[in-house]
Formats: sequence, C-alpha cells, structure tokens
Amino acid sequence: MPLPYSYKKEIELPEDESFEAVVGRLKSFQEGLKIKDIEEKKNEFSFTSNKSLFGYSYYVNLQKTDGGISYEFHLIELIKLILIIVVVLAFVSKFSVNGFLWFSGLFLAVFYIINVFYIYNKMDYLFEVELFENLQNIGKAEKLSSEQSNWIANPNKCPACGEYINEYDKQCHECGLAIKGQQKIAPINITKFEDYFIKYKIV
Repeated sequence: MPLPYSYKKEIELPEDESFEAVVGRLKSFQEGLKIKDIEEKKNEFSFTSNKSLFGYSYYVNLQKTDGGISYEFHLIELIKLILIIVVVLAFVSKFSVNGFLWFSGLFLAVFYIINVFYIYNKMDYLFEVELFENLQNIGKAEKLSSEQSNWIANPNKCPACGEYINEYDKQCHECGLAIKGQQKIAPINITKFEDYFIKYKIV
C-alpha cells in the first residue's frame, strides 16, 4: 500500500546479521524506542510507535526479504488527524469557501509532508544507526589488532601507541598515557643520620 497511506523501504543487512537478531534487538530496546502492541509471525514483525511529531501512534511492519529486511510505516492515523483538524478549522474559520479550500489543501499537503519526513528520519535512524552502526562501532572498539596486543604484552612499550618506555616512566612521552611505573629510589640524605665514628686498625 504506497503513499499516501504508507511508506516502504528496503535495507540490506550486514553479513553477520539476521532478521531474527534484528527482531530480538528491537524487543530488547522496546521501552527506549517506545514500541508497543508487538505482533510476531514467521519472517514478519510488527509494532506501533508514537515517536512522531505530535505523539500520535503509527503502525510499523517489518518483513524479511532475500537481501535483508523491509520496513513499512502506515500513515492512516496521520490522515485521520489531518481530517479532524480540517473539520475543526471549517467550523471556526472565517475564510470564504474558496479561501478555505485553498487553505485546507495547502495545510494538508504541508502538514502531511512534514510528518512523513519526520517519521521517515526516525525510522531511518532506528534501522540504519541504532540497530547496526552503534553496535558495529562498539565491536570494532573492543577488538584489538595484533599490533596492539603486542604492545600490551610488552612491558617496554606503551599499550596505547607502542612508544618505548622504561619501568620508571609515569606517563608515555609520545601520547601522554598514564603508566603505573615503579617509584624511583631517592638518594640517601646523610644529613638525617647521626654522626658515627669508625676506627680502622691496620695490620
């Protein structure tokens, strides 16, 4: 069901992702994403959300495809809201019939486009960023290269940049990373000791 009643988009899943994993993540983010009225079928997942410009609810349907997933958000509630606003304005408007029709048509088009664009951005951010990119960045941050692993294992190298250090360094001279070095041994201050007399006997 295309515009103006709904909007549909297909996206490709990363190689290590699956439709089931996406659904599981959506359910785990349920409260933060304001998802409710969940319905789950084979290769299909649907819910309602009120992350809209004026807080009204809309229906979202998620389906598994050959290359990834497709999501579709339905705009029936938005159309109902627009019609209600137009009817209310008809009773309070002081425009002539022609003026009111022009105003209603312009208002309907602008209000509809703004809301569709807002919901589209929310859905796009949800499926392109929140569910995939953030998790991928976390995974990349946690995964160390072999070179970084060697730096960490080598006590003579800074674990952050690989610069050579010694056991007495408090921080890396290259990147400034704080390093827990050994405390340097201060020279003995002989002024703190009492005078001693030592006798030598030469045989």
